[in-house]
Amino acid sequence: MDELTERGTLRPLTPGLLAGFGAILAVLIVAFVVERTNLRNVYDASAWVAHTHSVRAALQEVLASAVDAETGQRGFIIMGDESYLEPYTHSLDTLAADLARLRTLTADNPTQQNDLEQLQAAVTGRFSLIAESISFAVNRVLGRPRPSLPLERANE
Repeated sequence: MDELTERGTLRPLTPGLLAGFGAILAVLIVAFVVERTNLRNVYDASAWVAHTHSVRAALQEVLASAVDAETGQRGFIIMGDESYLEPYTHSLDTLAADLARLRTLTADNPTQQNDLEQLQAAVTGRFSLIAESISFAVNRVLGRPRPSLPLERANE
């Protein structure tokens, strides 16, 4: 019966055993903090990747507007039909909104804002050349009065 009594009682925790449990607990706490920090970094990086994709999509929209304008220009010059100017006039309508969206998306980056100024100047110059070529085609080649081209919208 003495053996059963000894087995049934709890032995006190020794200082070495307590130190071991404390060390394990400290390692678990440190691992938890490191995991949370890394997880936050992953979320932040993911948000920046999504932001980059948004900027690239907005840039693609500006490029699409320029291509549409040139498509309308070519169609009008080749065919002489003012209905071919629809892509041109539509691109003038969307260009200002696309550039404004880019400006908003890049507001946190001064370098990108400077690049956007250069892009806007280049696009405005290109749209001016397109408008001039359309005007030339109307006045010189087709001998008709100039259609109303909303060139002012390209400069906004």
